[in-house]
Amino acid sequence: ALAGDAHASNLIAVELGAVDHLLAAANEEGELLGRRRRLLEAARQMLLESSAAVTLDSAGMDARRRYLAKEIARIDRLEAAGLAPDVALTHQAREALSRGERQRLHAAVVAMQGPALARGDVQTAMLARRAMNALWNAGDPRDHAARQLSSRRSAEEVFGEGFGKVVEDAYARARARYAFGGDSAEVEAAKTYFLRSGELQTVSAALAVDGCFETGGALTPARIMERQTHARAVRFPTKDLVLLPATQPDEIADAVIEDPRRVVLDLAAGRLLARRFVQDEAVERPRVVMKGEVRVYVLDGSGSMIGPRARVRDALLLAELATLRKRVEEHGKHSRVVLFYRYFDTTPRPITRVTTAAEVDAAMVDVLSTVRTGGTDIEAALHSSIQIIRSATDADPDLSHAHIVLVTDGESPVEGARVIAARDAALGAMPIGMSVIALGQENTALRAIVAKQRANGERAFYHYVPDDMLGDIVGGEMDEGPAIHLPEVSQEEQTPEKLDALLGSVVEEMAALARHREVEAMEALGTREAAEEELGLASQESMTEGEKARARALHRDRLSLVDQFDRWFPKPAGDSTAEPTADAEEVTVVLATIAEVLDAVAGSDLARRADAIDLLERLLPDARVSPARWREVTAGRCTKSVAQGLTAVRFAAKAD
Repeated sequence: ALAGDAHASNLIAVELGAVDHLLAAANEEGELLGRRRRLLEAARQMLLESSAAVTLDSAGMDARRRYLAKEIARIDRLEAAGLAPDVALTHQAREALSRGERQRLHAAVVAMQGPALARGDVQTAMLARRAMNALWNAGDPRDHAARQLSSRRSAEEVFGEGFGKVVEDAYARARARYAFGGDSAEVEAAKTYFLRSGELQTVSAALAVDGCFETGGALTPARIMERQTHARAVRFPTKDLVLLPATQPDEIADAVIEDPRRVVLDLAAGRLLARRFVQDEAVERPRVVMKGEVRVYVLDGSGSMIGPRARVRDALLLAELATLRKRVEEHGKHSRVVLFYRYFDTTPRPITRVTTAAEVDAAMVDVLSTVRTGGTDIEAALHSSIQIIRSATDADPDLSHAHIVLVTDGESPVEGARVIAARDAALGAMPIGMSVIALGQENTALRAIVAKQRANGERAFYHYVPDDMLGDIVGGEMDEGPAIHLPEVSQEEQTPEKLDALLGSVVEEMAALARHREVEAMEALGTREAAEEELGLASQESMTEGEKARARALHRDRLSLVDQFDRWFPKPAGDSTAEPTADAEEVTVVLATIAEVLDAVAGSDLARRADAIDLLERLLPDARVSPARWREVTAGRCTKSVAQGLTAVRFAAKAD
């Protein structure tokens, strides 16, 4: 029994270890913000799934949760400041320098400095520090006032111009509204909730929520069979006859000839028309489309939420509304997103439906300018929300997915079996997801509901955020990094000539360092590796398998990377029916973990293969499986579970 417990603990350690390995890989990604974000989001998803399966150390969970929230939110701000996710930061820095884009250059330098410090890259960190010192002159990028000003500018960039004014106007309206009295409980709560610092706290929370929470996508991919009809020119008779430009000499026999002397010239010039019959052909092909999703935010409006809990609750909905507004402005009625929200206490409050920009504006004012007090009845709110989804899908069948986001502090009993039964009765097999965001206090019944949904393969998440972290979120203390934005300077200081004189040499040093490392990487793949192999040396400076894979992906060395991937993840034989062997279960867990990560990280097929090799090398020591043993277990007629794992990884890596 003890041996079995130790074995199970080892398998859990492999799954949990993937989170830290993803964090390490994200820190090592110093050039591409997009890949760094994907690694961090994959780590967050793995952390959520692990915490749903087993009870984890609270201190370790809190540290990882905070780090992920800070880093993802910071990438949001960097991209909103003008940085492209899939272009190397050194290239963007040089481009910004040549164009005189002072703010974008500073953002690129900030983006490079953080990961460099985390991975101990002294050279890059020092160059970034020199660049920041030059840009700030005598200023301090970590000054509290500078960071607050940068946060306000980020809010305008992330959520749209005028976002800060919307928040300020809503708070001003609330102060005027509650100044005339009313219900004593509400007035007393309003005195503390609508303090002058409330606007800044709300903006800080709105910037943090994307990093803190995963609530599912507003548009979800679905695979459909698309049938299209194409007209094809044929030589045999059909019901339709058309004239088409002749392109070959053998078409002259069917051509409409006006002047025989000009036939060859007209054919060469594309003016000669030939009779062609047309046949309609139906072609079916699979296509991934984005399906609309019914979004229902169910928000706890009880008195126990007043304070940072309510601030984060409202900021979460505010960020969702701002995102919806952008989508509506870009795609209009084709955005295909319907958002409902309702607050509840002892009874569910009226439901609000949001689909247009005008409705978004009205909803923002309602969310921000109302203080809410009362008791809590979570179960009643969930039951009524399920009925709302049923009504929405009856009216519009295209809204074929649904997602409930429940935000609460959990101070209410919930009978999970009744909630699930009500959902099944109302919606049947409709893929409805439910995410729970527990603020300040856990709710085991809600956690069990989410766990059951996840076990059924549905998209659901359970987040718990303790009160101390909520305080840091609204206080703007989650991100202690330097300001992303520079103080404004005169137009003369913005010229490319001025900027080049100030920072040209430093930026070129950064670019030269990046090129030098790329050259070193390719040499390690070639000459040095071959020489060491020939001499029988095992230099400690040799690249790891993961480093080789990343270098090959970077330089589009497809053949070498495909060969390397196939060595570590061979295509299983058709008759994989071997008996289970030692280490087979560990290998299966590692394969399942890698497949899950690849699905979350996404990227090109080369990037996926490189990530698979890199993660495998990190996970093998955790699983206590040697590389040689891995090759034995995965080669030839492996066990059925190992074969399924290899197939899953190869599918996720787009290798088959």
